[in-house]
Amino acid sequence: MAGSLALGSVAPPARAQEPTPEAATPAAEMQRWQGFVHNPDPEAVAPPTELQRWQAKRRSLQLATGLFGGFMAATFVTGATLLAWFFWPRHSDCFDCGGDAFGESITMMVMLPTAAALAIPTGVFGAQLRRQERERPSARLRVLPGGLQIQF
Repeated sequence: MAGSLALGSVAPPARAQEPTPEAATPAAEMQRWQGFVHNPDPEAVAPPTELQRWQAKRRSLQLATGLFGGFMAATFVTGATLLAWFFWPRHSDCFDCGGDAFGESITMMVMLPTAAALAIPTGVFGAQLRRQERERPSARLRVLPGGLQIQF
């Protein structure tokens, strides 16, 4: 009968056999011993701790502050240099000097306000970075029934 379960009539299910150590390739064996075997289980990855989240936020704030500060410094130095070049005394007998330095004056009028505008996000990200530095996670001491616990 097809639906009966008599003793000895049903064969045990076939299981996938793991490769024997003799059948494993040397590269797979090396990875297994070094602990580099890929684990597809998403639960095996530990969630980031409070300190790791704080460090990631700190790195992003440092990057934003540095980029905006660098662009601000570059545009300010360029505008100040062109301002100095605009008022630098020139020889009046110069035949091919480029006229009245129209390009330098326009560039200077664009660069200096741009540097002032870039000071705003630089200050905002710098203030956030300082506030975040003050809120650095520290170790906490807890009294538990079994003794003391230090939690980072």
